[in-house]
Amino acid sequence: MQLTGILRLDALCAQHPECRGLVTAWRHEVEDAEWTSLRQVRERYITATVAKDGTVVFRLLQGLYQLATLVRLDKGIVVVERAWSTASDQNAAPQGARH
Repeated sequence: MQLTGILRLDALCAQHPECRGLVTAWRHEVEDAEWTSLRQVRERYITATVAKDGTVVFRLLQGLYQLATLVRLDKGIVVVERAWSTASDQNAAPQGARH
């Protein structure tokens, strides 16, 4: 698959250097993939949210890092639209917070 939106991955890694190896491994795996169906994506990444329209949110390291993508199987492209850490997401509860 051709991967675009790499600058978003670079920005995530710059902000969270500890995820660089994980994100790099994910990137190489996606670039080497030859997916022909969203089912194949779902089977490989069981924690990913896969929608019929090709929107896929990959959850890395038990969801600590998330990558929102658009997977265009017909064109062989994966577009990274957003990359973030739930630990730094303003909507995420602070560690140790109780509800």
